[in-house]
Amino acid sequence: MKKFWLIVILLWAAAGYGFTVKWRFGLWYQYDRMSFGASAALANLGPDVNSVGGEPDQYWEVIIGSDEYGIFHAGAYMVGAWRCIDALGNLEWIKDTQTDEARSSVAVGDFVNPGDGEPEIFGGTTSGWNVEAMDRFGNFLWTFPSPPIADGDYVWHSSPAVADIVPDVDGYELVIGNNPCSALYCFQADPSDGADDGILFD
Repeated sequence: MKKFWLIVILLWAAAGYGFTVKWRFGLWYQYDRMSFGASAALANLGPDVNSVGGEPDQYWEVIIGSDEYGIFHAGAYMVGAWRCIDALGNLEWIKDTQTDEARSSVAVGDFVNPGDGEPEIFGGTTSGWNVEAMDRFGNFLWTFPSPPIADGDYVWHSSPAVADIVPDVDGYELVIGNNPCSALYCFQADPSDGADDGILFD
C-alpha cells in the first residue's frame, strides 16, 4: 500500500511541477539483475575529459560502477566496468575493472598530488578482490592487489571514504570496508613513495 501511495505522490508531483526526464543511459542488452546498484558520483573532471557530447566545459560528469557481469564494448569483453557519462547522457569513457562487478560507489576528488586540480576516482569491486584508483580518464593509477585478481570472495562492497586522517603521513588516506575479513582497511591515496607507513592492529 505504501508503494502505491508513493507512486501516486510522484505522479502528482511530476504532473503538477512539470518534471521531465532529461536523458536515460540504458543498458538495453543487460539481463535481469541490478545494473546500477551503486550511487553515482558527480564531479567536474576537467574540460579535456569532456570530448564527446559537445556540452559546455563547465558541465560536470557522472562517474558510476554497476553490477553487470559480462560487458561487450567496442568489440572487447569486460567482466565489470566503471563509466564516465557526461551531463547530456553521453558515454565519455568506460574502464574494464579486470576483476568483477564495480559495485561500490566511487569517491572522487583531488586526492593524489593535492593542488594539481586533477581529480582521481577510487572504488572497489566485489568477488574481484580489488580496490582501484583511476585518473580522470579512467586509467589505473594503482590497484590493490596488483595486478588485479579475478574470482574469490565478495570483498569490497563498501564505498571508500577519503580524507587526511593520519596527519603524520603526507597526503590523503582511503578507508574502505572488507566483507570477508570483517574489517576496515586504510590505504595511502598515493602510495608512489613505496614506503610502508602502516600500523597493524590485531
